[in-house]
Amino acid sequence: KVLERTQELSNAKNESEKSKKMLETILNTIPVRVFWKDINLNYLGANQLFAHDAGLDKPEDFIGKSDYDLVWSDRAKMYRTDDKKVMDENKAIIAYEEPQTSNRGLIWLQTSKIPLHNAQGEVYALLGMYEDITDRKKREQELKNAKLEAQKANNAKSEFLANMSHEIRTPMNGIIGMTHLALQQNIDDKTKSFIQKAYNSAENLLVIINDILDFSKIEAGKLDLNLKPFKVKQVLDNTLHLVQLKAEEKSILLTVNLAQNLNRFFYGDCMRISQILINLANNAVKFTNNGGSVTIGIEIESETDKEIVIHYLIKDTGVGISPQNQEKLFKSFSQADASITRQYGGTGLGLSISSKLVELMNGKIWLESIEGQGSTFHFTVKLDKQSRDIFDETISIKDNVLTLEQAQSQLKGCKILLVEDNEINQELARELLLMNDMLVETADNGADAIEIIKNNQFDGVLMDCQMPILDGYKATETIRAQEQFINLPIIAMTANAMKQDVQQALDSGMNDHIAKPINPETMILTMAEWIKGK
Repeated sequence: KVLERTQELSNAKNESEKSKKMLETILNTIPVRVFWKDINLNYLGANQLFAHDAGLDKPEDFIGKSDYDLVWSDRAKMYRTDDKKVMDENKAIIAYEEPQTSNRGLIWLQTSKIPLHNAQGEVYALLGMYEDITDRKKREQELKNAKLEAQKANNAKSEFLANMSHEIRTPMNGIIGMTHLALQQNIDDKTKSFIQKAYNSAENLLVIINDILDFSKIEAGKLDLNLKPFKVKQVLDNTLHLVQLKAEEKSILLTVNLAQNLNRFFYGDCMRISQILINLANNAVKFTNNGGSVTIGIEIESETDKEIVIHYLIKDTGVGISPQNQEKLFKSFSQADASITRQYGGTGLGLSISSKLVELMNGKIWLESIEGQGSTFHFTVKLDKQSRDIFDETISIKDNVLTLEQAQSQLKGCKILLVEDNEINQELARELLLMNDMLVETADNGADAIEIIKNNQFDGVLMDCQMPILDGYKATETIRAQEQFINLPIIAMTANAMKQDVQQALDSGMNDHIAKPINPETMILTMAEWIKGK
């Protein structure tokens, strides 16, 4: 019996040793640091990885030590505060991140701490474990830094874009404006022909510049939609006004099919829809031979109580596009082949920009074409439908828009302060105002404008934005701060033509915005919205 009992005890001891050895093997093999502490927060044990972080040779070296005795003594108070909270509140804290000073320097941990209970359910020890997430934190920081650098680059790109827009538009305003003035003079037909061709070339250059700037805005993620109520027919009429003359020059039959049930107000970016439609219609005319035809069709593709999808199509009898070249059309700086650029010109950006704009309006764009027979470009846009009462005020304004003749009559005799630092642009704007029978006084900067306004009475102010000494934004804020000038019409007339520039002008207290290069008709109509005269 004694021998049997001795053998049983020996076997039990062997099994216990095996279990203990297996537990040690498991603890020292798992890729997690593990430790346990007594009620006084002194170490009872740990695994090999934890010992390695502490710079100790083996886990047994931990027994009886506290965090103050180890390499992370500088953080001991923080660790022990967490430990005590777990044991006092009898509540585990799981997977929180914390730094640790180790024999490898500063590392980051994802730590969990759990209270241990005795047979009576009392907390008598603490089990802790953590993963080394230093590499992960490093990657996160690298991604954060990369994102920050990308944002800096994007901001620099946006700033460059805004500056380029201003610097390009300023001389273009002079070129287009002065040739426009020259065409109003009594000159012989040959000279007029030369100037008209220069004017047309400048207008074509402006289209290219606008394409490049739009493309840059898309690339920088800065192209936003300007949503407002509009009628589909207004956009169509604008397109026909710009395309009709080119079609007539080539004896191209231009026809329109507009669905009857579209004579309503919708909510969207009418300027961008117009831009797409004009681009596609101009292309259709450009690539159609003399005597051909171009058809613009507009219909409803689908409709719900709140939204409508409108389908536009532009069909021509032009040169057509081969299947292999169709794939290139919506890519940036691409045209069907190199001969297209030589024969017809263009940047190859128009369709790429149109594609991006359609995408922004939750639509799609595609084409059908047979080489030598013609092409049909399609695009859809999704617009909001709004009840009439929401837009009553806007509709009443739109339905009572002044004609150019009415606007000119309204502004006749008005006294205008023109604030402009560029000599050529000042001369141009002055001449346009004088030609429309207005009285004009000029200021070279915002500071001069403030002094002149104090001592004179004006019906309205045309304010440039980027000027030396004091810019137009600050000048407007100063003028608006004086009670007697709260209602004085101040309109930005500037080459700062991006959306944020328009908003900045409005935020500073200006009533409206006229972009350079100046369109004389737009200038007069915009002024007449705010300047009522006597």
